[in-house]
Amino acid sequence: MKYLFSIIFSFYSLIIYSQENDIRFQHIGLKEGISQATIKGVFQDSKGFLWFGTQDGLNRYDGYKFRIYKHNPLDTNSLSNNTIRPIYEDSDGYLWIGTYGGGLNRYNPETEVFKSYQHQPGNPNSISSNNVWTIYEDCQSVLWVGTWGGGLNKFDRKNEIFTRYKYDGKINGQLRANSTSNNIITSLCEDNTGALWIGTNGGGLNKFDKKREVLTYYYNDPEDSNSLSDNSVSAILEDHTGTIWIGTYTGGLNKFDKEKSNFKRFQYQVENSNSISDNNITDIYEDKTNTLWIGTYNGGLNRYDRKQEIFKHYISQPENTYSLNDISIKSIYEDKTGVLWIGAYYGGLNKYDRNTKVFNWVKGNPNNFDKTVVISMCEDKNGVLWYGTLDDGLTRYDRKKNEYKTYKNIHEKSNDLSGSAVYVRHICEDQSGMLWFGTWGDGLIIFDQEKETFKQYINQPGNPNSISGNTVTCVYEDSKGMLWVGTWNSGLNKFNRETGIFTNYRHDPDDPKSLSIDWIHTIFDDSSGDLWIGTIGGGLNKFDSEKEEFKHYRYRQYDTNTISRDAISCIYEDKEKNLWIGTYGGGLNKFDKVKGTFKHYNETDGLPNDVVYCTLED
Repeated sequence: MKYLFSIIFSFYSLIIYSQENDIRFQHIGLKEGISQATIKGVFQDSKGFLWFGTQDGLNRYDGYKFRIYKHNPLDTNSLSNNTIRPIYEDSDGYLWIGTYGGGLNRYNPETEVFKSYQHQPGNPNSISSNNVWTIYEDCQSVLWVGTWGGGLNKFDRKNEIFTRYKYDGKINGQLRANSTSNNIITSLCEDNTGALWIGTNGGGLNKFDKKREVLTYYYNDPEDSNSLSDNSVSAILEDHTGTIWIGTYTGGLNKFDKEKSNFKRFQYQVENSNSISDNNITDIYEDKTNTLWIGTYNGGLNRYDRKQEIFKHYISQPENTYSLNDISIKSIYEDKTGVLWIGAYYGGLNKYDRNTKVFNWVKGNPNNFDKTVVISMCEDKNGVLWYGTLDDGLTRYDRKKNEYKTYKNIHEKSNDLSGSAVYVRHICEDQSGMLWFGTWGDGLIIFDQEKETFKQYINQPGNPNSISGNTVTCVYEDSKGMLWVGTWNSGLNKFNRETGIFTNYRHDPDDPKSLSIDWIHTIFDDSSGDLWIGTIGGGLNKFDSEKEEFKHYRYRQYDTNTISRDAISCIYEDKEKNLWIGTYGGGLNKFDKVKGTFKHYNETDGLPNDVVYCTLED
C-alpha cells in the first residue's frame, strides 16, 4: 500500500486568506511552562492571576511562571478532572472550573482547595451532567451551568442544590414548560434587560425570562434569510450597544435586532476578501476599545470594522514569527492591562500587547492557492501531491511540471471542474494506484486517474450493503489488500471492491464481541496481520477476521496494566514490532501483545504533556 501521510482536519490545517499584518503576536507555549497547548478557556481573577484551561490541567500564570493544577486520585481536595473548559470567578471571589468528565469545581483561593460537584444518578438535586461547557453568574448572583448533554442547571450555592432545565420531549409537537430546546448547552449570556440567552448545539437559540420562567426559541428557517443561520450555536455576546451577537458552528456570525426580532448574517464568501474568514465561530469578544473580535476554527482571528461592516483577518504564517501560532482559535480574553490573549486549539497562547511596536510583513502566495483550507495530503506513486480541502474540493499538484489542477465537484461520474465543492477529509492511494477520498458528509469517493472519473459511495437507508455513514474519518488498505473505512459515529466498514458491497461493523450493547463504540478514529494492521482499530471513547479494538469478532482493550481505573485512556489518537508499530498507542490525555502506551498488557509513559516520564497526537520512529 502507498499510504504516505494524512493531515487530519481535527488537528492541523493550512489556510491562506487575504490578511492584515498590523498586529504583532507573542507566543507562549510548552517551553514557557504551560501544561498543554490546547487552550480551552482564559480568565483573569480579581487578584490579577491569569488562568488557562487546557486538555491536561488548569494553569495559573503570574506573568513570569505557571503553576499547574491537576487531578490527584489520592487527594479529594484536588481538581476532579484534567480536561478544563470554562473558568469563571463569582462575586464572592470563588473560582468555578468546568471540566469535561469531572463535573463542576469550586476553587477557594484562600485555602487553595477544590470542591467538586458531580452528577449523582438518582439524585435530581445534583448537577445534570459531568460535562460542563459554560458557566455564567447573572445580575442577581445566581450561578448558571450549561452542560454537554445534560441541559441547563441553576445552582443554589447556599443549599448546594441544582435545579435542572432540560429538553425532555414534546407534547403535541410543543416543548414542555421550562424546557430548553436541546440538552447540549454551549453558551450563556445575560443581556441588559436581565434575560438569559442560551445557545444550544442543535436546538438553536433560547431566550429565558427568569422572572416569568418563560423560554422563547429562535431557530433556523431555510426559507427565511432573516432567521438564525444555524441551529448549532457556539458563542453569544451582548456588546456595548446592547446588540446580541451569535456565533454558530457552520452558519457564521449573526447580529440580532431586538426590535425587529430578526437576524443579520455574516458568512464566509469565496469572492469577498472582507467577509468573515470562516463559518465555524468559536468565540466572540468585545475589548475595552469596543472592538469586536471573532475567533474561528479554520480562519484564524477576525477583527470587525463596524463602520464599513468588513472583517480583517489574522492567521498563522509559518514564515512570520509574529503571526498567530495557529489558525484554530478557541478563546479570546482581554486582561486588566489591555493585553489581548488568544487561546489556540493546538498552538498554545498568543499575546497581543497594543503598546508593542507593529511590524508589517510582505504578503505572498507560494502554494498558488487562494483562500484555501488544506485538510489532507497524499503523495501518489508518481510523486504527484494531492490536497484535500475544506471549501475548494481537491487539488492535484505535479511538482515536476509545477502544474495545478483543481477538482471541485468530485461526485460520482463527474470530472467537472465546477460545481459544489466536497470537503475532502482523508486521502489514501491503494496498491493499484486508485485514490480514495474520505469526505465529511459526502461518503467515500474513488478516483480513477487514467479516466479522470469519480465514483461515490454514500449511505443508503435500508440497504445493509451500503457504507454505514457519510462522514469518513479514515481509509486504510491492509497488508492483504482489504480496504477498511472508519466513520464518525457510524462504525467500521470492510469494502469488497469487486462486488461493491460494504460489510458494516457496529457497536451492539448486547454483544460483548462487537465493536466497542461507533466513533472510529484510526486503523492499523501490524506485521502479524492483526487489524487494530482506535476509537474515541471506546479504547482499542483488535479484529479477529476469521471469527469476525472484536477484542476490546479498555481503560480500567486502578489497573495499571490496561490502556491509559479510551480516546485513541494513533497506532504505530516500530522496527522491533512493538505496538505504540497514543491517547488524548493518557499519554503514550507500549503494548505487550503476548501478555496483553500496556506500559504507560506520561508527563512524569518526560513527555511535555499527556496528549499525544502522533508517533514516528526515525
